[in-house]
Amino acid sequence: MKVYLSYSQSDKEWADRLRTHLDTLEYSGEIDLWDARNVNIEAFTRDEITQALNSAQIVILLLSPDFLSSDLINTELSEILQKLRSKEIKLIPIVINYVTPKLLGEIENYKPININYPLMTLSFEEAEKKLEEATTIVKNIVHGSRKCFISSPFFGKYKEIYFFIKDMLEEFGIMVLGIDESYIYRRKISEVIQNQIRSSDFIIADITGQEPDVMYEVGYSHAFRKPILLLVADQEYTLPTNLSGQLIIAYDPSDLGQLRSSLTVWINRLIDRVKSEAQRV
Repeated sequence: MKVYLSYSQSDKEWADRLRTHLDTLEYSGEIDLWDARNVNIEAFTRDEITQALNSAQIVILLLSPDFLSSDLINTELSEILQKLRSKEIKLIPIVINYVTPKLLGEIENYKPININYPLMTLSFEEAEKKLEEATTIVKNIVHGSRKCFISSPFFGKYKEIYFFIKDMLEEFGIMVLGIDESYIYRRKISEVIQNQIRSSDFIIADITGQEPDVMYEVGYSHAFRKPILLLVADQEYTLPTNLSGQLIIAYDPSDLGQLRSSLTVWINRLIDRVKSEAQRV
């Protein structure tokens, strides 16, 4: 799940402290944290803000007078508020330094976790508790979502299919995990993949061409007994013996409408299966 962290450079110390709390979720692959570290500040543009916000499901704002008086951030806030009104994102506002209700404006309606207790007025220990509270809110949002890991080659026609499936899953309210070109590599890629598979409710894997990376991820998913839906862009496919009996959709890359219809049926079945298994536990 993409988390967008917005703050004034004068409040960078607080952003660093919050990141320390979010590290566990980021390391596990459950969140992909986007903030000013991901761009060249001097070349930071509105387009980059829009692109990052369009892929975010959670937005964290570190509120201070410096933050709210920035022209660039005011542009950013207008886009954030628009997405909030259409319920596209979840907002977690945190007050760093005292700001007037007039300056807060519509943000006050979204209940900052410490509206009456700015972090700068608290002791170190009290401020850390508030940052941990914010992290818990992120964790609850993430863990409240069904999660699906998409295993797919990421080149040529496969790239289009990957994003087609990703968009469709998000329409179902399912959190999508998987490694694409937008992912920021900060650790061994194998660890990220393993953590994401372990935290997923089910797996969708495109085994067309039986690419080694995809087959590795399918094998790892089997080891953790994850429900798997296999895709193959070939009506006359041959499955490895170990994969016989698995759920599989043979699709035509030129007919995404048919793929959508088939996926809708199987995604609903996978969700029902996950719910049923959870009730038995």
